[in-house]
Amino acid sequence: MAASMLNSDPRLSLTILIVLAASLIAGCAKPVRPGFAVVNGEVRFDDTAISSGFIQFEPHDSKLPPESAPITAGRYSGIFRIGPSRVLISASRPSKRINPDTGQPIEESFIPERYNTKTELSADVVAERTNTFDFRLQSSGGKQ
Repeated sequence: MAASMLNSDPRLSLTILIVLAASLIAGCAKPVRPGFAVVNGEVRFDDTAISSGFIQFEPHDSKLPPESAPITAGRYSGIFRIGPSRVLISASRPSKRINPDTGQPIEESFIPERYNTKTELSADVVAERTNTFDFRLQSSGGKQ
């Protein structure tokens, strides 16, 4: 009888399929640990995606350790502590200087200190939702 119901009503079949798919997806999702939330976003420098680097969230409470995530192709995603944080961004690229031992270009940091060691960036991570923070960095002048 159940098989004949599924064959006679394609909307019912589709609904059951959607519910099953949603259940499987929800069952595979990793739970976020207490006090943390998923954070993602984009990082650009002078309107160009940062090819690789790191983003770090330092909680305003200095007793808590910072959390970091890699930046790849201008995007990052990680699990960060809930609450307000200073945000530090770092990235390097090959310079014109050559390492005499390896013959390879020496990497140089190109992110201004106002975005890392003396950061002006911040984010407030909130619970129970994905937080998206995009950062538009500039080599001179204004902020994000």
